[in-house]
Amino acid sequence: MENHGIELESHFFQLKVDNIFRIYKSLGLPLSTVKKDQIALETLEANIKIKKGEIASLFVFYRPFAGQEYAKYQNAYDALPAGISMKFCDAWRLVPWGYYHFAGRVGLMLFLDAYEKDIKGERLIIVNEYCRKICQLLSIRQLCMAGILPSRTEQAIERFNLENGKNYSRKNAYEKEITVDSVISAIKQRDTDLVWNVVIIGNKGYIGQRCFLRASEYLQPQAQVFPIDTHNTHDFKIIVNNAKDRNFLLVNIANRTAFKPYLQMLDGSAGLCAGLNEAYPEPGDSTLSLARQKGVEIHHIVGFGERNGLVKTKLVPPFLPPYSLERFYDGEIEYTGIPCCAGMMIPTEERPPIITKIIT
Repeated sequence: MENHGIELESHFFQLKVDNIFRIYKSLGLPLSTVKKDQIALETLEANIKIKKGEIASLFVFYRPFAGQEYAKYQNAYDALPAGISMKFCDAWRLVPWGYYHFAGRVGLMLFLDAYEKDIKGERLIIVNEYCRKICQLLSIRQLCMAGILPSRTEQAIERFNLENGKNYSRKNAYEKEITVDSVISAIKQRDTDLVWNVVIIGNKGYIGQRCFLRASEYLQPQAQVFPIDTHNTHDFKIIVNNAKDRNFLLVNIANRTAFKPYLQMLDGSAGLCAGLNEAYPEPGDSTLSLARQKGVEIHHIVGFGERNGLVKTKLVPPFLPPYSLERFYDGEIEYTGIPCCAGMMIPTEERPPIITKIIT
């Protein structure tokens, strides 16, 4: 695992303004002359930081949910130039996407050309090794991966070590800690005049286990925290029946469909019920329609953003839906918000605020 014949050149990671403009065009986002000049200047500054070894984090993401509702955005990915050719990884490639600002620090974004359904197996170890070599080459201290990449990579590494008697591991990866911090921050944003008992849906997962422990530390003994494995409606029914007139916050750490079976079981016997969604993509129309019927307001955690006009995050180029927060700026549509998993391991008080949006 120490040597995969990986040969990388630092000049490959120099960001090209034309490529960034191409992504904007593929997304259908307007670019004024002023905006182009601004991007060109910021890209130059990012490239200087890359050369000087001043990039704080490397963030790797992949093609989003491949459903029909996001099909129109796939052209932006298809338009990207050829990236690193990765041995043993079939058609997978890593492509420099752009840069992002996080509380005064700059991170580099790489796009892994793979769909979620294909992210599995030993080749994830090769991807991780490439990313580790990139961090070494560019003196980057932190590696972040989006979505299921961290958990699937760790599963592949665990299997590899078991079968080969090795002790290989991911290094300088903090997605779990930062995402859990973000979920707890979003829970704290709920109405403090009420006591919310929290149900963690997906408590056995990569993030869910830690969320349950942290939420328990924060909320108890004033409120209770209940761990529920995905689709464990039997235990959920017992919890609700034994807690009449108590308020519940359902926190979805699992997947976009996980809310639905629990919403179907709400019969009005509990007090107020609300939802907090951390999973991507956000729940589909049928789940949201059911939530409205049940009177359940669901908030979706967008990620780190800005508040009160204080800009602490920025993505260039922006992420596509569903990994984005849409806002309007000087008559042009902009997409902002840094996914939780792309956050940097800095003191909590220095991080930008967690932004949620109501989706019901």
